[in-house]
Amino acid sequence: MMDLSTALERARTLRVRPVDMPSIDMPLTPRKVEIVRMVAAGLSNKAIATRLSISVRSVEAHLDQARTQLGFHNRAQLAAWAVANRLV
Repeated sequence: MMDLSTALERARTLRVRPVDMPSIDMPLTPRKVEIVRMVAAGLSNKAIATRLSISVRSVEAHLDQARTQLGFHNRAQLAAWAVANRLV
């Protein structure tokens, strides 16, 4: 498991452009970025599902895939990555 400082350092190395600026370096799909932004804003999986009109299980699947793609283990690391990349 990574501590917060390690997660922030890793997030800085995975820096991407904001979503509204297309980039071939973007490691996540626009939908995953949207969900990660909501996680960083403090929304629960249920709240995210309601806002996007998708199931909670779909939100969980997107988050699992985002964590795997970025090499993270929890939602706090995803939130730190979003903040470090100015996605929030």
